[in-house]
Amino acid sequence: MNIWKNTVFSAAMISALGVGVAAHAADATADATAATTSTAAATDAASSEVVVTVQRNHIPTLTDVAGNTAVISADRVELGRAATIADVLRFQPGLLAQSATGEEATRFSMRGSGIIRAAGSWGTGIQFLFNGLTLTTPEGSPFEYYESLSNNYTEVYPGANAFEFSPSTQGGAINFVAHTGYDSTPLLARVEAGSYGYNREQVSSGGVSGPLDYYVSATHFGSDGFRDGNGSYSQRLVGDVGYQPTTDFKTRALFEYAQQNTRSATSLTLSQVEQDPNQSTYTKTPQTFTGATGQTEQSMRREKGSTILGDYSTYNVTPNSDIEGGFLYKNFPLRNEGGGFTPGDWDVKDLAITARYKRSDQVLGGLQSNSEAAWVYAGILPDSTNRGLYIGPHTAATPTTLYKATFGGYDSTLLLKDDLEIAHGFWLTTGLASIWQQRVSNIQNFVLRTTADETENFNTVTPRVGLRYDFTPHLQIYGNYSGSDEAPIAHQLPVTASLSIPGSGGLKESVDSSNNYIRNQTQQNLEAGVRGEVGIFKWDAAVFHTYVQHEILTQVVGNPNVSNPVTITSNSASPTTHEGLEGTLDVTLWRSDGSSLVWRSALTVDHFQFVNDPVYHNNEIPAVPEDVYQGELNYVDRSGFYASLTTESVFVHYPVDFYNQLYVPSYLIYGARIGYRSPDKKWEVFAQGDNLGDAHYVAATSTTALGTAASAVFSPGETRNFSIGLTHAFF
Repeated sequence: MNIWKNTVFSAAMISALGVGVAAHAADATADATAATTSTAAATDAASSEVVVTVQRNHIPTLTDVAGNTAVISADRVELGRAATIADVLRFQPGLLAQSATGEEATRFSMRGSGIIRAAGSWGTGIQFLFNGLTLTTPEGSPFEYYESLSNNYTEVYPGANAFEFSPSTQGGAINFVAHTGYDSTPLLARVEAGSYGYNREQVSSGGVSGPLDYYVSATHFGSDGFRDGNGSYSQRLVGDVGYQPTTDFKTRALFEYAQQNTRSATSLTLSQVEQDPNQSTYTKTPQTFTGATGQTEQSMRREKGSTILGDYSTYNVTPNSDIEGGFLYKNFPLRNEGGGFTPGDWDVKDLAITARYKRSDQVLGGLQSNSEAAWVYAGILPDSTNRGLYIGPHTAATPTTLYKATFGGYDSTLLLKDDLEIAHGFWLTTGLASIWQQRVSNIQNFVLRTTADETENFNTVTPRVGLRYDFTPHLQIYGNYSGSDEAPIAHQLPVTASLSIPGSGGLKESVDSSNNYIRNQTQQNLEAGVRGEVGIFKWDAAVFHTYVQHEILTQVVGNPNVSNPVTITSNSASPTTHEGLEGTLDVTLWRSDGSSLVWRSALTVDHFQFVNDPVYHNNEIPAVPEDVYQGELNYVDRSGFYASLTTESVFVHYPVDFYNQLYVPSYLIYGARIGYRSPDKKWEVFAQGDNLGDAHYVAATSTTALGTAASAVFSPGETRNFSIGLTHAFF
């Protein structure tokens, strides 16, 4: 049971939906203005009194990036259900964030990245960050760390627009920026409840005292799941403490503790999704595992208690230059039982380090130049392992270690960047990054008495050149050319250690993916776009083209529902291209005396394909929808009442196999929400319904080589469901 659950339920609580339409400068300004001053503090920092004004929920702008970006404020997230990080990242064109089970396990893909990973796997292809510090390491990033309710705002940098965080992924970066004492309230409580046993609770507190400020959030998530054999719960404690003794120096310590248990349902065939998406096809004879609860479970993923510790500091060297830096340490123990005979006992530790030097100068007769030099590092620490355990069926015997896999490696980037104002409102961005990557894998097979070692090193130099021009404060055009690079994760290296499981009648367990040599993939990116606000219209639109060499692709060969499916990772034999259009449009249909009616749209039109591949020719790359529309008609009354109608559509089918023989059908789902937010933001209440038409649709898929009607690679989307929520800020 959740140790915080009763405490949280006893406090009446907030809520508010997370429909984060891609925010541009006008959105950020509006959200910041709407933020209500909740408290104030005074501090004597250096013999002069500095008055600190505290605002609940405010966000920055990212209009100094010569490319498509977005900022999602907590104000938007808190308007409705915020069950998972997928709820937070809705309405972001080009970004797929879809729960495959209706729970916290989420599959991410941005601009077609991460095609190789399933929802319950460690995420790759996107660099996730916590307050600007790297969460993603050479083993990827676990979804268990992603908390939807503790963030002041979330930044989204598609593709190579994540250059300043290191262009070491294809998809870009997502930066979760936690609340501080300066944008939170001394006591806030929230509770959500809904269909399929869903419940989510939060208690948070934040404040400022002289040079110190703090924020802490305790959350719980629980759901029985909408499918048979499904269910999940988690609890997290997230917080930070800031200290600013002088105007020149500030530091912020970060921490997180997380626990999660997830029981996943099997993938289905397409006909099974269409007939009954709630079903699961697990064998009814369970396997017995000696887990944390001592109970019999199917396909259980148990995070036994992971931690994050970090710090980020800034020192102003001169009035026009500063030094920034920090670290992030993660300890992630995981018991992944997978529904088969050989549970995996993971214990991964890693360390991320960032150091930056920034300065602003007047050059070339008075032109403004903002330059930066940075080193960004993320590495797996020694003794990060996965032990393969054997526990026979219907026994409670002590587990036998079949193998021990040790993983290592690092991503190290040295980058230089400069923004130069070559004319009023006209900026030139130049940059160069050198990326060193290493991947290490060692497997000791205690059954076959063999050892397999593999170490790979990659080095890439990538440029960035961008232009942006501000016609007016509300109209900007931009474009860029950028390189980026992505290495395989450590356990994809070509080591093989298949073994026979004792007493299983010859069943073999593949310790790795039986790969050939896996190279890093490189990307050349072109992008152009425009964002602005004129009259009743606000928009942000970008077109991009990415040329990829050696794209890393994964497919499941054989039946993915057996206990030992074969998954093969390899590089594409031919180049691939990822290109498309990403756009948001807000149209104010009516506005009067503080009330408004706004239609918000987010559109993705993408195309990912092989280029003259010797096997797949010019086929589409599978498993990611290419044409997605999300819309919301939102009414806000000056009294605080709001109501909206929402819709989401994948309006063109897309393949799940490399031969393009099996397709995910198009779908349309819609929902509704009503709520009330008091003018002082102390009270919020909502009721929400999703998939009101009870559509049977596919939310996520695994890839396979050649799809047939018998291919069980489909994960259905959540059926019709309802939720309610209440939030109260006590001060």
